[in-house]
Amino acid sequence: MMAIAATMMFLCYTLVGLFILAVSPLIFGLPFLSGCVGMGLWVSTRMARAQVQPI
Repeated sequence: MMAIAATMMFLCYTLVGLFILAVSPLIFGLPFLSGCVGMGLWVSTRMARAQVQPI
């Protein structure tokens, strides 16, 4: 169950990054995309390690 929640968090952050990339110009969108993917990875690994229920 935790793996599913962590994967969903990662996908949500990735989709937010892709949305920003589609809306904004490429030069601004790429750093946001990489930042969102990095944030999604960080949150999902923290959730998987801590076994914390998502809010």
